[in-house]
Amino acid sequence: MAEVHRSAPVAPRSEAPPAATSCTVPAEAAPAAAPPVYLQESPAAIGPDASFQIAIFSTGLIVPIGEYREHRWSRPPHPEGDEFSTDEEGARRQREYMLSLVGSTWYAPEADGRTRVLKAASVVPTDYFCQSGWALATVEGSHRDRKAQFEMGSGYALSLHPAGTTFDDPAPGSADAAAVDRMMREVFGDQESDMIAWLEEQRLKEAERRRAAAIARGAVVAKADDGGGEGHDDQKAKRTRASITPEERAAFPIETRIEMASFPGSEAAVYYITGNRSYEKLASNNCLEVSEFHGWIVKQGSDLRWMTKWVDVTDCDRGETHWATPLGVFRIGDDLFVLMSEGGYEYSRNTVYQIVGDRLEERLTGGGGGC
Repeated sequence: MAEVHRSAPVAPRSEAPPAATSCTVPAEAAPAAAPPVYLQESPAAIGPDASFQIAIFSTGLIVPIGEYREHRWSRPPHPEGDEFSTDEEGARRQREYMLSLVGSTWYAPEADGRTRVLKAASVVPTDYFCQSGWALATVEGSHRDRKAQFEMGSGYALSLHPAGTTFDDPAPGSADAAAVDRMMREVFGDQESDMIAWLEEQRLKEAERRRAAAIARGAVVAKADDGGGEGHDDQKAKRTRASITPEERAAFPIETRIEMASFPGSEAAVYYITGNRSYEKLASNNCLEVSEFHGWIVKQGSDLRWMTKWVDVTDCDRGETHWATPLGVFRIGDDLFVLMSEGGYEYSRNTVYQIVGDRLEERLTGGGGGC
């Protein structure tokens, strides 16, 4: 039986959800929020025949991103339209779906091993990464600033308990963390060089395409243009060409961050590692060039193996990076799953991956937005 830490109950608050995301709600005094309720119980594997929903959670708001039923993942109604419906119709379907979940209970794992119990009290409009939509709100979230963005990568919740686990820093002095760090440093330079070579190849192809298009229009092209076409030298390409050599890059330090998660009863542990190396370029520019390494490693038994890795080569604006924030790990039967928020300069999403051997295989994507 789970040990429950509970405060004195408060009367539920009834609130009709707003009719549209643009509505205004009169200011009112928020009731005193009850202290959160926690379960003290170690998570266990979810039965393979179970049905449940998964959501991302942030500051009193719950956004369901998918459902597992009959051994399959599916995405709930979402605000953006498709070839069969408009954005307005998509938002209406999402709101109706959210209304059907008012009163539902969710379980959000926390880093200290406890599970927070969440109760959906109402439906409220929210914005996340240039995308407007609807969210379930706890009493706390019902009085949240409507202009505030939903914070991606904050946490997650399941509609059943036992829930999953979260990512955290490895134990101090961890031999596995040291090994993960060495694995990253061994491949950083090659990954970085391969990305730089690919970017240069794409830049030259684009320059040639622009030059051919200019000639086809009858423009006078005095020489091959290796920049933006028609005499325009692309500044980012110029900075790339002026970058220091791979040998010089290797002399600069790499700042690393390692996060890990494991699941009780499972031999596997999952590591997410990032490495950042920044340096001045030969071109006179105050914006440092940055190489960002991202990688996922799984430990099964005593073996540490790469599942995926990549390097983004960018500068201080980080406009070309693909970021990831690990949220948690959970089990369905004998299968281990990883949930992460990820995105780039103009988009975000939440993705469930299944660990299959030494691979991450996508099973569900939802709850993001794009500009």
